[in-house]
Amino acid sequence: MSNVLQLNLAFALGIAAIVFLVLGKPRIHALIGMIIASVLMGLLSGLGFQKTVAAIGDGIAATCKWILLPVSFGVMLGKLLEVTGGAQKMAQVFIKFTGEKRSPWALSLTGWLVSLPVFTDTGYIILNPLAKALSQKTRINMLKMGLALCLGLWPGCLMAPPTPQPVAVAGLLGIDLGVMTMAGALFSLVMVFIGMTYVNWISKKISFLPEERGLVVDEKYLKGEIAVTVDAAGQSADVGLGSQKQTTAVAAFMCIVIPVILLMTSTLAKVVFPKDSMAVKVFDFIGTPYVAILIGVLMSMYWLAARMKADERLKWMEDALSSAGVVVCITAAGGALGSVVRAAGIADTWAKVMIEWGIPAWLLGFAIATLIKVAQGSAMITGITTATIVAPLMPQLGIDPLMMALAIGSGSLFCSYFNDSLWWVFVRLTGLDMKEGLKAWTGLSVFMWACSLPLLFILSFIL
Repeated sequence: MSNVLQLNLAFALGIAAIVFLVLGKPRIHALIGMIIASVLMGLLSGLGFQKTVAAIGDGIAATCKWILLPVSFGVMLGKLLEVTGGAQKMAQVFIKFTGEKRSPWALSLTGWLVSLPVFTDTGYIILNPLAKALSQKTRINMLKMGLALCLGLWPGCLMAPPTPQPVAVAGLLGIDLGVMTMAGALFSLVMVFIGMTYVNWISKKISFLPEERGLVVDEKYLKGEIAVTVDAAGQSADVGLGSQKQTTAVAAFMCIVIPVILLMTSTLAKVVFPKDSMAVKVFDFIGTPYVAILIGVLMSMYWLAARMKADERLKWMEDALSSAGVVVCITAAGGALGSVVRAAGIADTWAKVMIEWGIPAWLLGFAIATLIKVAQGSAMITGITTATIVAPLMPQLGIDPLMMALAIGSGSLFCSYFNDSLWWVFVRLTGLDMKEGLKAWTGLSVFMWACSLPLLFILSFIL
């Protein structure tokens, strides 16, 4: 057997093992499936036992070095924003700015900003009561309210740090987190504006008010007297804000905006100031991903949640870490797989094939993400798995890693339906039946995925 054939076979069987073990009948955890696939790929490619184990260890160490603290701090920040009612405060500011008649836009913009530190599912659960209350008060179609909110929450969560998926993808592809934040935030915001055309169209086909579907509305959400939180098991509950009434919109905005600005200033300082200047060194330090996000966490602890009891605050932060652990473990396993692919020389072989065939490298990431998303439903696992597969090919392909990251995020938007937890959260909380859910949310996800392609083609001539 030729060496090239052996490497291709090892790669194909390794990927097949992931698909079968994680998505097939065994249905084992993605962490276990990726490690098994890494071992299988290493042995079949001829690396041997010792080199395979070493490659797996090196991949895990290199990946955790960049994602462990940013992901952990990011979910803590998101949890405190959630339980203090900070997200609602931001929504109220946007509503005052746009006016109640344009509250779908206010909800969408709130969703986009909240999505930077908060998971989409969680963001929709905590802001959905506000959408229902606004729909009842303004008599604006509930579907339009809910769909606009979910639209705002989704693309940013997949493309802009400090949410776990873009942090993990940036770490795997070697992208500066400041650059990823700027590009991901801007690209996702453009996608939100594009997506609103579908929201406006489908809202004319399906229209109802909350009371028509038996949706319970509590005006206390509008007044900011209670918030909604989600525990580690995905169960939601009301949280009385009593002592949190002094939580301000300014505090909520600053806890998100300051870390994002710090991430970006680190990158911009290298362009504005001389390379070895003190300014570059200072901004490089405070703009280090885990330092910037840690500053946001400290701000949320002692400003946003200043009146919360220390034990209660600690409980919420520990609860948030349970979701961070899953992301870090899966991403670390992805780093192990990528390390084996590089060590075995599989990356070189596949890169040569793509160059010979003239396939745009970013299109490979987009296509793989699309296929994985359809197969297993989770956009987060889709992004991390795809980045794991393409990361070893990057040096040989000569593509800008940022372009690949945006392509992966765009591919992860595709066809959210029954196997996606977000689909069920949206359908149930918005009061839709399954057919309406397919037309509304699944239709919107396919529309956004399709619209991202021309944007990516345009960007490919720039990056």
